[in-house]
Amino acid sequence: MTTTPNDAAGERPREMPIMRLGAMLTDLDEVLRLQRRAAEFSSATAVERNLGAGHGGAALTTLLDAMLPDDPNAELRLARALQLDVEMLRQFRRRELGPAEMPADPLATLGRALALNSEAFDQLVMEDLRWFAEESPLAMLRDNTADPSEVRRVLRAAWERDALDAPDAGDAAHE
Repeated sequence: MTTTPNDAAGERPREMPIMRLGAMLTDLDEVLRLQRRAAEFSSATAVERNLGAGHGGAALTTLLDAMLPDDPNAELRLARALQLDVEMLRQFRRRELGPAEMPADPLATLGRALALNSEAFDQLVMEDLRWFAEESPLAMLRDNTADPSEVRRVLRAAWERDALDAPDAGDAAHE
């Protein structure tokens, strides 16, 4: 933080805009790191091989856990770049929160950062929904009334909004 002429007047110092920009760039760099890691999982075959798809295990949370670093600071930077509370990101990663409980726009952006196309994203999210409804240790205690078709509709709309911001990412890379 730097000081401004207002300090002499006893006002609280303000962060200079260039410093905020630097912090934002650092946060966004974490998204780029995630995209580089996602490149290693670039094909559906690689995702299936690495996560056990077709064997009851491929879900967005599984992919996220495999892709995110164990560094809490990296999680924090990624969460800030996604405009998502870091604890929500961590809970989603640990399967303590399901996709129906996550804000749609950051979740769609996360899917695109993972280099998924809309079909793969949808498939992984639906597997998470199924797991939360049927297999989660907390399934009996949770309100698992999330309608998969409604979750799908909301996430598709978020995916489309995100695609408008980054038209050459996500689906274009996989079509």
